[in-house]
Amino acid sequence: MNPSEPIDDLIAKLTDWRGITLAGIRKSFLEADREIIEEWKWMGSPVWSRDGTIAVANAHKEKVKVTFAHGAKVPDPNAGSRQRLALLRHNMTLHSAPSVAIRGVN
Repeated sequence: MNPSEPIDDLIAKLTDWRGITLAGIRKSFLEADREIIEEWKWMGSPVWSRDGTIAVANAHKEKVKVTFAHGAKVPDPNAGSRQRLALLRHNMTLHSAPSVAIRGVN
C-alpha cells in the first residue's frame, strides 16, 4: 500500500474541521519541498520526512496536533521562543510553520 493512501483515508474519515486542517497541513509540507515524503507510522500517524522526520500529525477530539521533530531547535518568529508542538483548534491555521521546521532540519 502506498503510504499516502492511509493518509487520504484518515482525511476522508475526518468529516469536520479536523480533516480540512490536516489536509491543509499536508499540502503545506508537500508544497514546501518536493523531496519531502509521506509515511504512515506509529500505529496510524501521518509523518513527513526528508533526510529524517520533520513532523508527525494526529487528529484528536478537539484539536489537531503537529509535533516537529526538530522544532525545539527552531525559533518561533512570532513568539520569540522555541516551539516543538502546534496545537490547532477549530478556525486556526498553521501559517508558515512547515517551512520553518524544514529549515531547522537542513
